[in-house]
Amino acid sequence: MKRHQIFIPVLFLLMLASACSTTKTKKSAPATTYAEKKISLTNMEADIINYVNEHRRTKNLPSLRLLPVASSEAARHSANMASKAVSFGHGGFKQRAIIIANDLSGTSSTGENVAYGKMTAREVVNAWLKSKQHRANIEGKFTHTGVGVARNSKGVVYYTEMFVRK
Repeated sequence: MKRHQIFIPVLFLLMLASACSTTKTKKSAPATTYAEKKISLTNMEADIINYVNEHRRTKNLPSLRLLPVASSEAARHSANMASKAVSFGHGGFKQRAIIIANDLSGTSSTGENVAYGKMTAREVVNAWLKSKQHRANIEGKFTHTGVGVARNSKGVVYYTEMFVRK
């Protein structure tokens, strides 16, 4: 591996706090989230990849291809954050990148976006796009991706997307 990209989630947490706030308006229905609808988390993972690739196409960038080992590592990290086995953030990123690189016999670059909340796939991707560092991963010179999501006992969903360049 030549390079690992690790981003501090502080700015993203601030953005999530503002993105998750709601205001009441007359006769408007509350936004429905995946957590409230109990929609399959697997569908959410596929939706996140689709929305990321949709954005990449608007920038004339190639779509990211699904990489099972990246999905597995993303899912494990999200589950660990949801269960509080690890703190929210990028702790353990280097180990995840090494596992992915070993599976592929090497990578040239690896990145990661994380988030948490009661958001739809579209909302989490939009929040990432509002962050310079997270947008850089989405629009980066990566070739593959993997997404994992996990819900805690309070219905809060943890999202991880790994980005890989072979």
